[in-house]
Amino acid sequence: MPEFVLPPVVLLGPGASSTVGKEVAALGCRKVLVVSDKFLVEMGLVARIQEHLKAAGVESLVFSEVNPDPTTGNVASGIKVLKEGGCDGVVSVGGGSALDCGKTIAYIGAAIPDDPLKAVKTVPQATCSLPFIAIPTTAGTGSEATQFVVITDPVAQEKMVVVRRNLMPRLALDDPELTVTMPPKMTAATGMDAFTHAVEAFVSPNASPLSDALALKAITLIGRHLRQAFAKGDDISARTGMMEAQLLAGMAFNNAGLGYTHAMAHPLGARYHVHHGVCCSLLLPAVCAFNLSVVPERYREIAAALGCTTRGLSTEAAAREAVAAIAQLRHDLKLPQRLSEVGVREEDLASLAEEALHDRCAPTNPRQGTKEEVMAIYRAAL
Repeated sequence: MPEFVLPPVVLLGPGASSTVGKEVAALGCRKVLVVSDKFLVEMGLVARIQEHLKAAGVESLVFSEVNPDPTTGNVASGIKVLKEGGCDGVVSVGGGSALDCGKTIAYIGAAIPDDPLKAVKTVPQATCSLPFIAIPTTAGTGSEATQFVVITDPVAQEKMVVVRRNLMPRLALDDPELTVTMPPKMTAATGMDAFTHAVEAFVSPNASPLSDALALKAITLIGRHLRQAFAKGDDISARTGMMEAQLLAGMAFNNAGLGYTHAMAHPLGARYHVHHGVCCSLLLPAVCAFNLSVVPERYREIAAALGCTTRGLSTEAAAREAVAAIAQLRHDLKLPQRLSEVGVREEDLASLAEEALHDRCAPTNPRQGTKEEVMAIYRAAL
């Protein structure tokens, strides 16, 4: 029977993060591990969250050893701190890396700390996790709304996509005020990640009327607000629109899945250490062009959601307008325009395509391709 999985509770709006203390206390937690990164610790944001927790009678420890692409080693270290500190919950503050690392720490808990690689792959769906609370500081990953995590195995240079229902946060606090200090480059990259989530969810063969509504609204909001958030970071209206959009996109792909853009972006990020959102923005127009022939009517709707003029155009011509609009958005955000700009070479394409075809996101692309066809997509973006 089809299921539609949504986060249990989301508080969204300026100031939402200030409620973390009372919300965590209401979950019965008395001491939590705050998972973040060193930058947010140095900025003082983590200390503010700890103050809110303390005011509600909740103790906290900080674990800030999270890589931009969280690794199995990060997870193991976090579990060690969790276990030694006697924590009964996890609060993640940050972007997708901190959220994915925190989700995994809470899911595995203190049960299997010695082999996180094995644990990530083999812990059964029914395993109970510690309460997990997500506080995103970027408007991109939608991780607070999903049952997905991406954890890197540094030995194999592989990004593992893990899907477990119990990876869903108990609570998400989506506070656009936490995103106003994001640099323009990060705003652009994370925004394009959210945009890719929405587009790929909308064209997925697993899409449903529910996921369609979420994805299309996310596309509309991003088309309306991302350029402004990039140009004027302290515009709280634009930041709120982007926070809403990334949440909607996360709920959409949590149920409909993703596609070749993500499947192809994961090996790029693992191998070249390029930000995931940049990888997605580099690949998305080429992947859309590859998919046009099988779902042109879907791309026509995307074009309309982005404000393109489609009246009087054939479905195919309107679909091509969507691809052009996506490429223009990438250009306006001053992101890299070619894979060659981030170090990808022609001789890398065969191995990248092989990895992409084995990625967890590949099966829900609307058009399935051969290794040579995936190489051609990479080449078109090169």
